[in-house]
Amino acid sequence: MFALFLSAAVAQIANPACAAYQNQVSDLEYLGLGDNCRAGIESAWPGGKTCASPYIICLPQENTAVYTLSKTHKYSLGECKEECAVDQRCLGFEFIADSGTNVGKCNLLDDIPPVVDAKAGVNPTQAINEADADLSAYGAPAICYQKSAGSCNPYFKASQLTQQMLDCYCPNNRKGFYQKNVERTVAGSVYCGTDNGETARIQQSHANRMFHLCENWCLFNTIDPNAEMWYYDPWQKCFREQISGLPNANHTNYCYNVIADPYTIEIQFINLRATKFCAVPLGPVVPGKGCSNTADIMLTPPGEIAGVADADACRQRCDDYGAACDGAQFTTGWIAWGPGQTSGGFTNVVDGADIRSLLATTCKLVTCSDCSSSTCSAAGTNGCKADSSCVSVGPAGAGCGGTISDHLAKAIECVTSSGASIGTINVGNSLTMDTGSVKCPSATSSCGHSQDAYSCFGPYQDSDVFHADAGDIISWNYKAQAGGDWFEVMVVIYRGNSAVAIPTFRNGNAMSSFRTDSWTVDTTASDYKIRFIVGSYDRTGGTVLGGSMEVASFGRTDSQGNGITKCVLLGEGCNEVTIAGVGGLALRQ
Repeated sequence: MFALFLSAAVAQIANPACAAYQNQVSDLEYLGLGDNCRAGIESAWPGGKTCASPYIICLPQENTAVYTLSKTHKYSLGECKEECAVDQRCLGFEFIADSGTNVGKCNLLDDIPPVVDAKAGVNPTQAINEADADLSAYGAPAICYQKSAGSCNPYFKASQLTQQMLDCYCPNNRKGFYQKNVERTVAGSVYCGTDNGETARIQQSHANRMFHLCENWCLFNTIDPNAEMWYYDPWQKCFREQISGLPNANHTNYCYNVIADPYTIEIQFINLRATKFCAVPLGPVVPGKGCSNTADIMLTPPGEIAGVADADACRQRCDDYGAACDGAQFTTGWIAWGPGQTSGGFTNVVDGADIRSLLATTCKLVTCSDCSSSTCSAAGTNGCKADSSCVSVGPAGAGCGGTISDHLAKAIECVTSSGASIGTINVGNSLTMDTGSVKCPSATSSCGHSQDAYSCFGPYQDSDVFHADAGDIISWNYKAQAGGDWFEVMVVIYRGNSAVAIPTFRNGNAMSSFRTDSWTVDTTASDYKIRFIVGSYDRTGGTVLGGSMEVASFGRTDSQGNGITKCVLLGEGCNEVTIAGVGGLALRQ
């Protein structure tokens, strides 16, 4: 064992504006004495073990004119600690005191942990007194320090990225901090291609300094740096996709082929950073809460975690994961929302070959009171649901109460007279979709068994993708209202990219209360989703359409009616809502 004593006051080295983006002086701990602290650096590497190495910053000679201290400054041990603390790349340093003094040279060791190169005849772990007036008298020239195993780097969300932060990471004033052809800016922290969430991840990576030298081309994913990386494009001033598995190194795969494999110092440093983020405390589990946008912010890996008993155990998984986990959501029987579109319900969905094929054997249902001129069929007959009577209509092979040639003979996209789509989607504690006031061509109005007026379809919303076993029951609680005219709503079950069932197809004037429809899973698969589509039917013949749909909840149970439990670890950006079933949400405070 050895004892350390606090050093005297040191000169101001850290920029106060950068304090939030640095390590602490208290993170530095004594490692030992030796000829040097560079035994972990190979002589064959560029620059070897000299000051020419990109991994060694020799102070004071590498101070520049814009830096706080001069090229001839004599460093104290405390000042050397501060130099290492303000540089997140610095993993330790060697302090070499001038003979008979307690000041001298400070050599920062970046990216490579310090390893004592022992001096013959000197105990490398002997204690030192930091307050000694002569730090050169311990028998070996170098006093080695390292950042402790318990030290961590500040963690930030994408939304916290600022130019001040990037300027603190890369002040452009010293080896390793020079930017050269790479610009570290907020404006340039964007994806070069069509953005499907990449820009947010790029911003998060920049906020967490997931790059090596400031001049290096590659930027790495904060959570899983080996799975996703980007290459800076100096012409477009953005970050482009990198693709693994291509044989020859070029701008498309440079970060994979040149940096990640063959496992360079750069990727080793990045991998270490991914494990060293400081986590703020997780809040307690709040029962009955979840995130409506779970699909967008779920951490992958690990994705959904099986075998978690309850919300507290799920919270612990998030705590164990580290700072990148911003929350833990535990649900029973609940399915989160996925992406939605405010238009395209007919063009992108209903007019597809798979939907048309299913509609050939599907009945459209109307509440009997909305269409008294047609024959009302008993519950469970002519396509009516088992819990209610209805008026039903469909193609001849569908077995409905009335027969029409084609559900889509007069179906169109919901647009205004000028061709604009004005649909809306709002996801909160429930989902609401509205076509807005739209127009259709004139046609004969009718209901029930002879529906030959126009229908339109507009907004559609997907659930998150989920696993379901054969025999599981998927259900949804919804209601619909007329707007400019009757509503027309459809619920489609997808397995992968193919529609496999249309268990809800209704129109009418208004549903006075929520009803629950369901579908029993016929095939075990991991890529199910539910799609809700809202439209309108020109029942009055006035050519003004409009309808809305509200979905209060939807979920999944097994064949015995037990809700399926699920633990999901989340990134930032939770849209907090009330959820059905037993579960809860814990978020970082």
